Amino acid sequence: MKKDDFVKVYQGSAWSVDLVLSLLKSNGIESAMKLDKSDSAYVFLSGDDEIYVHKDDEAKALEVIKSDPGAEKN
Repeated sequence: MKKDDFVKVYQGSAWSVDLVLSLLKSNGIESAMKLDKSDSAYVFLSGDDEIYVHKDDEAKALEVIKSDPGAEKN
């Protein structure tokens, strides 16, 4: 898979990203992955963590996120 095959579907605090990532995985979106910007490789970046999914899973992922009342808006 290439980098261009993935799209960002969510951005938020570390704890909210973990919750949304679990939600996506439990709904069968196995391509979901977290970019942890607090990792030492990303110390020069500030901001929220992000979730990326394969572009084929984008619509389903966005629908799952939208349907969860606890998810912060990205």
